[in-house]
Amino acid sequence: MKTDKQVTPAPAAGSGSKVWTKTRHRNLWRHKSGYYYIRVSIDGKQKWRALGTDRASVAEARMGAKLSELRESRRARASVGRGVMTFAQAAAAWEAGIKDDQDLSQRTKEFYSYGLKKLRQSWPELDDTAVEKIMQPQIEAWRQRMTKSQPYIPPGAKTAMSNSTGCSRTTLARSLAVLRSILDIAVDAGALHMNPARDGRRDKRRKKKTKQLDRKSLPSTEQFVQFVKEIETAGARQSKDCADFVRFLAFTGARRNEAANVLWSDVDLKKNTVRLRVTKNGDPRTIPLIPEAATMLARMRVERQEEPDNAPLLRVREAQKAMNSAAIKVGMKRITHHSLRHLFVTTLIESGVDIPTAARLAGHRDGGALAMQVYGHLRDEHAKKVMAGISFSTEEN
Repeated sequence: MKTDKQVTPAPAAGSGSKVWTKTRHRNLWRHKSGYYYIRVSIDGKQKWRALGTDRASVAEARMGAKLSELRESRRARASVGRGVMTFAQAAAAWEAGIKDDQDLSQRTKEFYSYGLKKLRQSWPELDDTAVEKIMQPQIEAWRQRMTKSQPYIPPGAKTAMSNSTGCSRTTLARSLAVLRSILDIAVDAGALHMNPARDGRRDKRRKKKTKQLDRKSLPSTEQFVQFVKEIETAGARQSKDCADFVRFLAFTGARRNEAANVLWSDVDLKKNTVRLRVTKNGDPRTIPLIPEAATMLARMRVERQEEPDNAPLLRVREAQKAMNSAAIKVGMKRITHHSLRHLFVTTLIESGVDIPTAARLAGHRDGGALAMQVYGHLRDEHAKKVMAGISFSTEEN
């Protein structure tokens, strides 16, 4: 959670131009820059917090969250002054800080809330534990329980609980992030000297290194044509729709969910482009259509002239079963929807498109860094083929 910087209090009367302007709210002030701040007195000291906006309505909406955050922080410090601060108290201050934070999306808040829920489920006595007693060995033991999917055994219990507290890597990482954030509040309040959850060690289940794509795992051009034909002629009610779905993924590099949300209004057959509105990173992107894709979409539009512009372009949202059956008939390796995305990028690179451009068309925002790791060797193979045909010799072969 971001911590707002403190700003210099209002200057004394007669010390130059007016810096601060009062508003109709007692704690809300407007700086001469146009941005809003809250001012509140806590333990005899004035606290200033930036609200990060120059709009009065937004400032008023954010003011409550900031005031709650400051008050919870005061209660936490009071607990420290009495000689104890429990994890529950630190968690309450943390929850108050994110509950009404307008800078956090609802999805992010739910992400954090779920992490805290799983943390409490897997560590029942944590809430009543003084933060100063939460140390690295206890945290590591909790991580091991979660990692190995072992049942949790409460202190003094003779038998293990019936339900296992094991979880996925994502859930563990989420809960650990929440634990770190809450203990950071305890550090800020003076209840801890350092955060034991920030020991610099990473989960022992290290992420696998990014592997280079094996071109042999993807179908050749001839196999792909036969593969799609098998899907289209399978005889099921939506066989043709499944074939069009598979072609669209391979011709555009769209992810399955991105393709499933394309409407007819997103297709521009005059400019030969398709717009992906719903994307993984939230940034819509427009993709130029290769000739085969343009031909396919033109044919589909003629066949479905009666459909309005707000109708889905593709009539199915997945085609994995049809793909599995077709792969067996063709005699090729099983591929997934994401494999068709790899096929798109691979075909671009083997056709001479540079990796940064291929990565941008695929929706990557890292300038091609990931694509370089996955597809870099394909570029090298292409370069070797091109270089093999270059010569400075004037002699005829």
